[in-house]
Amino acid sequence: MNGELIHYNGSEIASTPITPELLKRTRSNRGGGKDGPENTPSCCSPGPPFHEMNTYGIIHIPANQPRIQLSKDVHFHGGTTLLNQFIFRSLLLILLLAGSPQCLPASRQNEGARAVDPAGNSGDYDPMQIGVDKKTGELTGFYASYTGWDEQRKAPRFSCVFYLYGKLQGDKYQITSWYPGHKEYLKGELQFVVVESRKEVQMKFEAELGGCWNVEPSYNDKDKKISLSLEEQGDWTSVRVVSAPKAFFHKGPNDEMRGKAYIVKGDPVRIFKVQEGWVDAEYRKTRGWIKEADLYSPYPNR
Repeated sequence: MNGELIHYNGSEIASTPITPELLKRTRSNRGGGKDGPENTPSCCSPGPPFHEMNTYGIIHIPANQPRIQLSKDVHFHGGTTLLNQFIFRSLLLILLLAGSPQCLPASRQNEGARAVDPAGNSGDYDPMQIGVDKKTGELTGFYASYTGWDEQRKAPRFSCVFYLYGKLQGDKYQITSWYPGHKEYLKGELQFVVVESRKEVQMKFEAELGGCWNVEPSYNDKDKKISLSLEEQGDWTSVRVVSAPKAFFHKGPNDEMRGKAYIVKGDPVRIFKVQEGWVDAEYRKTRGWIKEADLYSPYPNR
């Protein structure tokens, strides 16, 4: 009989001429027991060497390789030309190295988002600022994204802006979102995850975010999670929004220490500390004390 033993040695397809001794040894392994091909799983589980033998030759898949069941119509003919041998070996190599998603180990199948510290961390998850208070299990955030430009109004043509508050329950935050100063609310959930070593937040709402699809078309699908990557981690504990026409920065929690810098209604600030009606706040690169009365409540329905 002409033919070769085709096998994968971990880095390349190799072949060994078939000899009577090799055939005898192969037949002894075929035996119909638990290691025989009849009881070999159709996919993936490592095990004893699997020998597939027919009239023309042998295919041998080592024990440490995923088993891929080949069609009975695929044979290696001992008397074929070098071209046919090359085609066959290429096919076998593709099957062994690529496989199908079902033939990946369980650990590979579960690659993707994985949960981390459920409480998460404060930070800029562009374009959203998130504040996490781990002592209370509360989360606040402000999302703002714009697109287009209206030359007449000197302002963006479309915007997606909302505030959110959440309470940690299990490994997720149950969140409520709304536009600051309005009373229309949207429920959802938020979770901190890691995707390919990248920290993210993933949000899902019970309905589409009204108007946000003009800025982010994918937000039109309420069944799709919104994923935002961490740009910079912070140590603030909450995010609030200015409600007063002007909110002045102070050098200390005292009216007499007012400075010239101020922010306006709708601006988000990061809060580091709350002290008797004052907040230690930061807006971009400016930091100081602001009156808490100049900010919207972080809680819905208030």
